[in-house]
Amino acid sequence: MGTTSIANAIAFAPNFEKGLAAAGRIFKLLGRKPKIMDPNSYTMEKWVTSGNVDYSRVEFSYPTRENTRVLRGLNLEVRQGQTVALVGPSGCGKSTCIQLLERFYDPMSGSVSLDERDISSLTMSSLRSQLSIVSQEPVLFDRTIADNIAYGDNNREVSMDEIIQAAKEANIHTFLSSLPLVSNTSL
Repeated sequence: MGTTSIANAIAFAPNFEKGLAAAGRIFKLLGRKPKIMDPNSYTMEKWVTSGNVDYSRVEFSYPTRENTRVLRGLNLEVRQGQTVALVGPSGCGKSTCIQLLERFYDPMSGSVSLDERDISSLTMSSLRSQLSIVSQEPVLFDRTIADNIAYGDNNREVSMDEIIQAAKEANIHTFLSSLPLVSNTSL
């Protein structure tokens, strides 16, 4: 009996060691301090953007590839209601422009502004509450279509009227109406 227990414990040792190493990496990750922080002095204000975006002389390289400049002196103005397509080969900075606007990164130099406000002067929650991003490869959850739409504002209970309005604005309401369970269709 004792020999079997010792043999089982020894057989488990490599997995235990892998688990300890993995836990160490997780705790290191959890202990990291973000480089992008809210401004030191800010006021909690109610603010709704008009939607005017300006990139002014933006220079950027990713932290993991500092020697590879992704954006060099980018100047771009997007006015409210204007449709703009960022096109180009992979790696030319299209997604980077959006990541800078969402403030996942700060530019090395230059500025990104929303309604003439430098976004680095805004709190992350204030900024991100004004933006909605639909990626090229959206993530859908094993829930209903309505649940997936409502997840876009998961800070509160979203009404069915708001879900329908969002579907209309995304031009999918007609398609949803053709489904047997409409927006209650499971994905």
